[in-house]
Amino acid sequence: MSEHQHAPSPSASRFVQLAFEEQLPERPFTDPAHNALDLSNLQDMQDTLLGTLLTGRTHEERLEHGQWPHTLHVFDPHALQNLPELAFVGFRSILRPDAPADIRQELSAIDAKLVEALRQEPSPAILSYSSRQLDPFNWLNLVVLKDLSHMGYWQHSAHHQRASQHLSPHYYQGIRLHNGLLKGGIQGTLQLVSTKYYDFSADRPWLAIRTSLKR
Repeated sequence: MSEHQHAPSPSASRFVQLAFEEQLPERPFTDPAHNALDLSNLQDMQDTLLGTLLTGRTHEERLEHGQWPHTLHVFDPHALQNLPELAFVGFRSILRPDAPADIRQELSAIDAKLVEALRQEPSPAILSYSSRQLDPFNWLNLVVLKDLSHMGYWQHSAHHQRASQHLSPHYYQGIRLHNGLLKGGIQGTLQLVSTKYYDFSADRPWLAIRTSLKR
């Protein structure tokens, strides 16, 4: 089973702007040091994706360290291997320990529908989707896209809208949503552009954004 990449999409004005190295002790999951760790894990997932591409497979399920699921879907292997520049989204979720089972089941069903829809597209904007469990309450997803213009691809899906707007706040404690570039193509280095933070621990979600370039 893969974890679910569904972050809400509120207006930009609702996001608190964080400085490059700003720390918020009351919201430790926004510590900039987490970005470096997330990026390192995303690079490991990129390496696994490269290995899958070399085998010619378009779907793989494996266990990391003998216990944690890691699922990969490749939707356009030719574009993934040949485009000179790509974009990526890294979705780092922190689950609620008491996340309702029925919400998990519905999110899993929505995930399956979105993956199947991508498999049916002749020229999908999303080239691959990987999901890896890190521990009992933490997951990381890597989505590789044709370019930055397709970052909002799933926002037009009614299934995604239900997942992000109605289900995610009850399923996650928090989300770090990384956007970035692969300037050398799929074998290039992951370069963060920005990170959005979603904190669902209070009645009203707290949202913030940090650009990944010093000013």
